Amino acid sequence: MIKLLQDKGIRIRKADVGEISRRDVIEMEGIKEKEPLKGVIFAFHTGAKPDALEEAGKRGVTIFQGDVVYRLLEDYDRWQAEQKNKSLEEKLERLVLPARVKLLPDHVFRNAKPAVVGVRVLAGRLRANVDVMNGKGERIGRIAAIQLEGKPLSEAREGMEVAVSIEGATMGRNLSEKDELFTVIPRKQFHELLELGSVLSQPELELVSEIMGLEGKEEA
Repeated sequence: MIKLLQDKGIRIRKADVGEISRRDVIEMEGIKEKEPLKGVIFAFHTGAKPDALEEAGKRGVTIFQGDVVYRLLEDYDRWQAEQKNKSLEEKLERLVLPARVKLLPDHVFRNAKPAVVGVRVLAGRLRANVDVMNGKGERIGRIAAIQLEGKPLSEAREGMEVAVSIEGATMGRNLSEKDELFTVIPRKQFHELLELGSVLSQPELELVSEIMGLEGKEEA
């Protein structure tokens, strides 16, 4: 067991016999805070005391239990992959995602303050509280809210038709029914988005590059 863990590059803090104790869990929490994916406990051919399981639940320490070493390692690999993906998804939550939308004909519900229009999401994911620009790289306004059938929506994905309110936009002045709009991505976030290839689709990554080009037009 120890050799297999070492072969996988997993450092062993302590190897002992007997059931996992509450103290073991408390000690492991310190490691987990520094290395979230390494601060785990393997209980091979043993169990964990009830107070240890309770403490692990409180402190978020994962305990892998089993009598087959390879299955334990498979469980760990699966858990590690899930945690990495969760971390990427959390990172994605704080970034402006790429989106391209097209205004729907005859779906202008309000001309200004804010403009409220129907759009179809052509690509990417549209969220509220992001700036949008037209195909020339000119900023139009800010998406204040998204609704689907009269209900608030946190995110609209490709293919969806939704109503959006756009602060700063005025129909007939800087917005028309034929327009396509793109989210404005802060320059410092481009590199972060392009690194998230495992959670963004290829079309979304291509859209990030397209938006980079449009924002360059505005600066030219």
